[in-house]
Formats: sequence, structure tokens, C-alpha cells
Amino acid sequence: MLDDDLPAPVAGWTANWRYVWPRDAAFCAVALARIGAADRAADVLAHLQDLQQADGWFEARYVPGTDRAPDRRAPQFDGTGSLLWAGAEAVAAAGAGGGAVADRLAPLVTTSLAALHHATSGGTAPPPASPDYWEVREGAATLWGAGATLAGSRAGAELTGSTGAEESARSSRTCSRGPSGAAAGGAIATAAAPTPHSPCSTRRACTT
Repeated sequence: MLDDDLPAPVAGWTANWRYVWPRDAAFCAVALARIGAADRAADVLAHLQDLQQADGWFEARYVPGTDRAPDRRAPQFDGTGSLLWAGAEAVAAAGAGGGAVADRLAPLVTTSLAALHHATSGGTAPPPASPDYWEVREGAATLWGAGATLAGSRAGAELTGSTGAEESARSSRTCSRGPSGAAAGGAIATAAAPTPHSPCSTRRACTT
């Protein structure tokens, strides 16, 4: 974990990568939670919670320890679902302390779930076009973006017990299947980031 006592891990130590990407931080938080470091996972997520915009979106990346973006890249949507998924993982990993973690992350859960619901019209529409891990401008929703949205919607339903959130997650599933037939959320569910050679690297979502 590349954190060196930073509030959230950075992608690398070299100048071009020494930034906090929300999607990367989500995976790091899940890894920490799964090895028993639930408190540290919650710390990472609480830091990203403080950086989240009122509409639920995040900057593409942040200067470590600040709320500043290093450039003018457009905000990205995949961090919203990814961090909500990570929040559910952290709560589950905390065991008896899960309630305290859930309370600590309540703003992240509430804001993210509302953003996912609004952006997908309650799960009946694909997520908005947004750059993803390829960091290029997109004109339509990508499979990765749909996967993050689906995983986040499911996690939100689990954390809140909301019937509306559960229905939204079920509806979202119909818009998150790529040409391979595998659910887009599978990339997140297995905690393995897609690669250019995997079925989940398909560029477009909701094409069928």
C-alpha cells in the first residue's frame, strides 16, 4: 500500500502517479479491510468522504492530503459507486464494530446512493458518460462505469436496507451487461481491476 502515512494511498511514488485516485483508493480500502485492517480502511474512506462533491462526484485525482485536483481533468463518476462498494466491505470486515464504521461513513453512503439513483433514474438508465481508468474523454457510459454503478447500488441497498435502493440495483443490472454476457459488476465483485485483455475491458455499456 503506497500511503506513507498519507490519508489515502497514492498510485505510485513518481511525480506522474503521486496522486490519490478515488477508484484506486476504493480498491486499497477493500484490500485493507480484507486483511483485517478495518480501521485503516475506514480512515481511507472517511478521507474520500471529505473530498466528495455535494452532487456525489469526485475529481479525477487529488494532490495527497488536500482537496485539490492537480489539473483540469473533468470530474469522474466511477469513484462514487466504487467507494460505496468499499464502504460496505469495510463495514462487513469490522464485525461487531461495523455499526460504528457505518455511522462514520454515513455521509458517503447517503450522498453516493442518492447520486447513483439520480444519475440512473432509479436504475432504469445507464450511468452518465465519464472518463474511467483509461482516462480519456467518453461519449457514452463504459462497462467499467456501469460495473461501479451496479456494485455501488447493491452495496447501498445492503447498507441502508432501502427497498428503493434494492430495486434500483436490480434495475441497473439490465443495463450493465456487456457483449461477453458477464455482469459488469463482476470486475468489482471479484476485487480485480479489469485489464485490456479481460472481458470487462469492453469500452461501451448498455449496447444491447
